[in-house]
Amino acid sequence: MQLNSVIVASSNIAVSEINFEALPRDATIIRCGNFYDEELYSLGAEVDYCTISEQSEALIKRLAQVAYSGAYTIKNYLYAGDTNNKMSQMLRRQPAFKGAVDCLSALSEHPQIARFFMSGTKPALPLQMLAWALIHGCDRAYLIAPEIYGEARHFPFVEPTYTQQSNQPHVEQRDQTAKSIDHAFIAMLMRAFPKAHIFDGTTRRPANMPFGAAPQIPSHDRLAPMPKVISAAGRRGIDEPQTKSPYYAHRLNAVTGKDERCAYVTFCDSEAYLFGARVLANGLAKHSQIPLIVMTPSDFKVSGSKFQSPYVRILPVPRIRSPHVPEKHQARFENTYTKLNVFGLDFLDKAIFLDSDIAILRNIEDLFDIDGFAAAPDHGLRLMADDFNSGVFVCQPSSNLYLKLLENVSHVQSYDGGDQGFLNEMFPDRVLLPHHFNVLKRVEKSLPALFDEDKIAALHFVGEKPWSVTTATDWSHLDRLWFEMLGPDESIDFILWLKSQYARQPVPKPPKPQPPIPVAKRAPSAEELLDMGKYQEALKAVAPILKENPRSVRHLRLARDAYLGKRQYIRALKKHLRLRKVQRQRYQSN
Repeated sequence: MQLNSVIVASSNIAVSEINFEALPRDATIIRCGNFYDEELYSLGAEVDYCTISEQSEALIKRLAQVAYSGAYTIKNYLYAGDTNNKMSQMLRRQPAFKGAVDCLSALSEHPQIARFFMSGTKPALPLQMLAWALIHGCDRAYLIAPEIYGEARHFPFVEPTYTQQSNQPHVEQRDQTAKSIDHAFIAMLMRAFPKAHIFDGTTRRPANMPFGAAPQIPSHDRLAPMPKVISAAGRRGIDEPQTKSPYYAHRLNAVTGKDERCAYVTFCDSEAYLFGARVLANGLAKHSQIPLIVMTPSDFKVSGSKFQSPYVRILPVPRIRSPHVPEKHQARFENTYTKLNVFGLDFLDKAIFLDSDIAILRNIEDLFDIDGFAAAPDHGLRLMADDFNSGVFVCQPSSNLYLKLLENVSHVQSYDGGDQGFLNEMFPDRVLLPHHFNVLKRVEKSLPALFDEDKIAALHFVGEKPWSVTTATDWSHLDRLWFEMLGPDESIDFILWLKSQYARQPVPKPPKPQPPIPVAKRAPSAEELLDMGKYQEALKAVAPILKENPRSVRHLRLARDAYLGKRQYIRALKKHLRLRKVQRQRYQSN
């Protein structure tokens, strides 16, 4: 048995963490752990060697079920023998494991490896399989084993995929002693097999491991993931054998003439945005057969969701949280850094990222002809000449670029606390796309001259979403456009979901009855005061009016009668004479 290129991988690995730029499609695959519970075929459905590491009847029965179900094509099984042959006895009771190979015997025959095992603690299982492959002539080995990298592999703001609680058992990080043993074991293997090349097969560069990054290979020779979930049917199942991955489509670049692997990519982490992804998928499907990859965090399951578009592929990715303490108005950007995983999908040559609140109205496939990073200007409330909006951008995924972005997340400031400000800082030499490739909804009111529905290719529903539970009626005609892009079954799902959202709204409590507001008492008029015999109060009531208008006949008469009531006849006579004079003047003027 002669092995050449070998990939040794443990379980529960995010696709964006695998360096597909370096993994050859024809490599021998050795899988460790319960990889069969992964949500997709991250390294393909064919496994050349499956490692059985635990002496457990339940585990062996589970692995036999996987073999009989046809979920994976497992060609050979490796196990570590023991002195009482308990493992071999259990395997003999399962016909599926006929011909299983005891790998420990091969390791014990190599003097340096055997001496290392005699020292006490064994290295991690993937490293044992790496040693077994080297013994059998492997000259290029790619190691994908998150559990042995420890803290040097992870960034504090990146959610470790292999520690997620799921249908897989929790994997504890190895302690410092175990890590040092793993490091020493790799160093020993590199001395014992100097002609072999051992590479890190992830998109990270673990500082505590003595090997470097693998060289890139042409895209047509690279390995690529395969889906287990048939999104159109909305259930877990096994796809028919395929010669190429449905996560991308081959496309000839109209500018360079290159054959490139291309895909649209979006990010979704909630039920609400899942409806946005449906509208996005339907709009793309009208103009293109290139797949839409829907990236979802590991803790958000969408296997029961139906898509009308047949080109949708679900891809779990690690959640990347903003390391900056967000202000209140920036809290909604806490998880938008997760979209950076698109740069780690290096089984693609070209990706067009689209936010899941975008509706595609026209063909945008020509954007795949652009090399480098490109995005449309952020024309929203005002014209932004320099900054771009990160809702639509073109990129060339690369493990080196992905690592560079992750290394800069913690110390590169973002003007909005989210991915948009960060990407504007990281790509100063971007190509600015024409405005119609990312038209923000608010432009219709803020910059109406830029809102031409006959030219818009991508309409971005920033701010209030069409699916938001609200009583607002603004943008109703744009919301109608969005609703029309849902399929019949998707519309029914949306109505049922919306009903559940309204049912969750708190029932408003009736307002507490308020005591009646007492009616203010009206001050009595001068006439009423005069009738009540309150002559002094009547004089006070007419005094300010006469001061402003001394020729008021009515108030002169009231003042005269008030003085008569008080028996102040001289003052009453003066008011009477004044009254007669005013009356004569008015008569003469008429």
